[in-house]
Amino acid sequence: KGVGFGTYRLIINSNRTINLALRFKAIGTSYRLFVNGLLLSEIGKPAKDKQSSKAFVYPQVVDLPDSLTSPIEIIIHVSNFHDQSGGLWNKISLGDKKDIQSERESSFALELFLTGSLLIMGLYHFGLFILRKKDYSTIYFGSFCLLLSFRSLVTGESYLFQILPFLNYNWGATINYLTFYLGTPLFCLYLKTIFSKDIHRIPINIIIYICLILSLLVLLTPSIIFTYTLRLMHIIIVSSLLYGIFLMILLVIRKREGGKTFLFGFLIFSLFVINDILHGNNIIRTAELAPFGFFWFIFSQAFFLSMRFSRAFVRVEELSDNLEEQNKKLETQNEKLTSLDKLKDEFLSNTSHELRTPLNGIIGIAESLLDGAAGSLSKKVQENLSLVLFSGKRLSNLVNDILDFSKLKNKDLELNLKPVDIRTITNIVLGLSRQFVGKRNLELVNKINENSPLVYADENRLQQILFNLIENAIKFTEEGEVVVALDSGKNENINSLQSQKMITISISDMGIGIPSNKFETIFKSFELNSPLKNGQ
Repeated sequence: KGVGFGTYRLIINSNRTINLALRFKAIGTSYRLFVNGLLLSEIGKPAKDKQSSKAFVYPQVVDLPDSLTSPIEIIIHVSNFHDQSGGLWNKISLGDKKDIQSERESSFALELFLTGSLLIMGLYHFGLFILRKKDYSTIYFGSFCLLLSFRSLVTGESYLFQILPFLNYNWGATINYLTFYLGTPLFCLYLKTIFSKDIHRIPINIIIYICLILSLLVLLTPSIIFTYTLRLMHIIIVSSLLYGIFLMILLVIRKREGGKTFLFGFLIFSLFVINDILHGNNIIRTAELAPFGFFWFIFSQAFFLSMRFSRAFVRVEELSDNLEEQNKKLETQNEKLTSLDKLKDEFLSNTSHELRTPLNGIIGIAESLLDGAAGSLSKKVQENLSLVLFSGKRLSNLVNDILDFSKLKNKDLELNLKPVDIRTITNIVLGLSRQFVGKRNLELVNKINENSPLVYADENRLQQILFNLIENAIKFTEEGEVVVALDSGKNENINSLQSQKMITISISDMGIGIPSNKFETIFKSFELNSPLKNGQ
């Protein structure tokens, strides 16, 4: 074997010379066949130099003419200038035409079956990846299957050359080597994804990078160069398979999921591949078994992956049942909370109504005493009664707030809309709020003009809003001013009312302010910017 040209000659003494045929699998890389001096076949163009030769590798069956006489002389002129190894790569079969043809058809059918099986498994795992893109093991294994499926079309019976006869030797060799070299890193990535906790990255990465470099050589160099890398690739594959077997044994020892299934399939696969490597290098003379090893391994992996998905589905069902049970518990708790919330609202409403009567009595008695119903009062008593009256009205407002909040929550709040003098309401609220100022150097200012237009609103609700905002401003302002102002214009946030005149009431103070990250939360019920001072 090697580069150059040569002649093979065989003489067969046989009593039978009719209905005979020769079967050639592959001869590297071009040849002519003579039988008893007759040219019966020519594959490629054999010659004494590279310029005159043309490489082509294609298996065939050659029928011998019935006119042959014994002895049968078979002469094969072979030349090779395109591969590191040339000559007779496989045995030549001689036998009955029907037997030889049947043997080839059986081999052809088996290869197509293996090719179709690999193709289907590859597409199936691609579909699994589309359904669950987080699991990269399916895309790696699917790509590995598709590569092997495509490679089987240029090896063995070379079916690809039958359907695409325009392909030359370089195309076939490139496809053969490239799919072989890329399949190894894909398989390593598959193992790395499946058993990430048990596989060391360094040896796997070394194998991947070497295979990628060899793949680049296949793409960038002619076949006479990149075919010399085959021996190196054989060493890498054998080393990888031995490392893989060692790893599979560790998986079984560590009782990893699917470890036994993986070990059994990988062991058969490895032995068959090593057999083909030894057979291809003429170290042993057996047969090509790697396709059967591939099929067995893929079957075991399909079983392994189906086990994983089955357990995943069982886990999903268990989680779904648990989730359904938790949802039922939450629904029960929500019903209880809703009932308690309703009970709380009813309690607040009833309590507020019960508080109104004594509060109105306190306010009425205080006002009567201040009006002189019990005669003249000293200044000190009047101040105390004023404080009682103010506190009673404030407490009454708080009770009204509780009732309004309950109505607002239940969407029962009704508005009594009518023209309202906003300046007068502001003066009333500021007057009532001066009690909160105390001894602080704080001034309450109403900057709303006397000529300001009336607004269409609910007077009590508007007064309630102003009172709450102004009281809040007073709480957090030690000194300075709390100013109420009016700005007329169009509200651009309300699409249906953009053409109507609206007003904006602004309440500004010189207090601690509100952080920008609190702007959204201040509109929530009972939301506080900071803890209140002095127990307020």
